[in-house]
Amino acid sequence: QAQQQISALANSIRDPAAIGATVAASVSAVAAMASVKSGLVCVAVMCIDAAFAVRYTEVESPPRRSNDFAGTLPKFDKRFQLEKDLGFLVWHTNCTAAKAYRDRSSPGDVEIEELRCGLGATGRMRTGWKLPEAVPPRLASMKDVRERLPLNFIRSNFVGFRNRLPYRPPAVASLLAAAKSVNISDVDFFIGGSVLTALATGKFDRRSYTVQRWRNVVMIFCSSDYLIHLNRKSFQFERLLTGMSIGRLGPHQTHVEHLQLLSIGKLRVLVSAGVSGVAALDGAGRLVEFMAAVKPNWATTVLHMLSSGADRLLYGNTTGYGKLRGIDEYSLQQLLGMVPADDRRRLASNITAALGTIQKLAAKKLVPFDLRPWDAAAGSPKLSPLQRNSSLLPSAKTMKKLLASSAN
Repeated sequence: QAQQQISALANSIRDPAAIGATVAASVSAVAAMASVKSGLVCVAVMCIDAAFAVRYTEVESPPRRSNDFAGTLPKFDKRFQLEKDLGFLVWHTNCTAAKAYRDRSSPGDVEIEELRCGLGATGRMRTGWKLPEAVPPRLASMKDVRERLPLNFIRSNFVGFRNRLPYRPPAVASLLAAAKSVNISDVDFFIGGSVLTALATGKFDRRSYTVQRWRNVVMIFCSSDYLIHLNRKSFQFERLLTGMSIGRLGPHQTHVEHLQLLSIGKLRVLVSAGVSGVAALDGAGRLVEFMAAVKPNWATTVLHMLSSGADRLLYGNTTGYGKLRGIDEYSLQQLLGMVPADDRRRLASNITAALGTIQKLAAKKLVPFDLRPWDAAAGSPKLSPLQRNSSLLPSAKTMKKLLASSAN
């Protein structure tokens, strides 16, 4: 198995001589990792060498993705299929590049040096296989967790950060990573993790969404600059389920995105969903999502799991006073059974119809536009001129350099 991984790594690099010793070091890392039965799959590793050449490879040791998610997805609607699990992208949030902490003019405002910093590249190939940085954390023993119940969540002042660089990767990082495994010219849409819910309901939950076409790909991402509170119940619940104290914050050093290629009707949709703080890997290496809520909305929960690629949910049964009474476990298939068939068909039809409309609206627009909320039952999406600078991509000059280097 180690030999197969080494061969796959060597074949994925077009010019091994150009990076010499770096390849040898990376191969050693692969061999060392292969000797450990970690249960990981498809860990997406993005690297940038000294010439800014973006490189991407996949490692399987052994396959993480079971047939559960791929087999259950069409049960939401037969138009939905998983084409490929592209793995995880790791973004290092403790980046110290010159511009990393300044105010951003737009979500895509990033320079090559910042990409290199956020992806952990310092002029050498970056291997993202070292746990726990490269993948979501491991799920703790549920027997041990349940022995601690019931418990009260901690109330505290705000501790957190804004949903922007350097704490969140720019969309271009996921786009360039996916381009190493998928022919982007064959992709119709590239969307963020909350977009399916927005398209299905027409409601944005006080968020803003930007639509921007790059070549033939229509991008849709949340462009809101909002605060992320690390002591919210959801984050405390995540810490509990991964074996930490609910009050232990620790350094927020990495953010993990899960990349998947879906088929929705006749459209190919690339999804990049953040899973940091909301999911972990179980003993079999499968992605498990978390949710702590008083009155859950199972329909939107299913939509979020379709985006993240999780096939199991751990639901924290809480009171309005912040007490965790118990933890219930549901498979994605069970959750689908809790959403009426008519509602599933309606949500799926809303998504496919919205994607078709947006594709037509964006066909002749190169500049980014705002996606406006709409009545999904009776209306259709509309684009309006941006009231702010919310470009999802770096400057044309930076994109040209990135594309030129990644083609080398």
